[in-house]
Amino acid sequence: MSEQQQDFNPSTIINDDHDHHDMEQQQQHEEIIGSNENQQLQSNINNNINNNNNTNEQDSTVLVVEDEKQQITSKTIRVLESKAFQLSESFNHLLGSLQTSMYAKSAITLQHIELYKNTVDSFCNNVNESVDSLESFINRLNDLNNELKQMRNLYHNIKELRKCVEIIQFNVNNSNQNNRNNIFINHLDDDQN
Repeated sequence: MSEQQQDFNPSTIINDDHDHHDMEQQQQHEEIIGSNENQQLQSNINNNINNNNNTNEQDSTVLVVEDEKQQITSKTIRVLESKAFQLSESFNHLLGSLQTSMYAKSAITLQHIELYKNTVDSFCNNVNESVDSLESFINRLNDLNNELKQMRNLYHNIKELRKCVEIIQFNVNNSNQNNRNNIFINHLDDDQN
């Protein structure tokens, strides 16, 4: 290739055209500035210049992006692939850890539920046994109360018997005293006769 072909750069041609175009617009601009009636045209020309500058900047940005796209190589793709694989491995590990943790938590929850059920069942059985024991105790107390009523009747009977015995004893004592007195009186009568 010749040196002219090697030095050829399309962006230099675009920049030269752009400079030439800018010079023409500035000349037109200087001619219009002189009159007050054409101030509106001056603002339109300024807007056109700004629009052309923005368009040129966008064109250069597009060229840079295309160059960057061409720089994406198979090495970059392999690096991205390995990173994606590492990310998927990490995600799988995270899901496995989460699954193991959930199994452990569910097993503990099941143990707690069984323990709660056994505790409630045991408590209910103890309450039922206590109620049965209390009923049995109340029945024994009722039986004892009935027996005490019979004992009270027996006590009254014994008390009545004691009174009777005391009365009999009193009568016996009185009769003995009377007999002695009678014997003594009879004895005196016999002596007098």
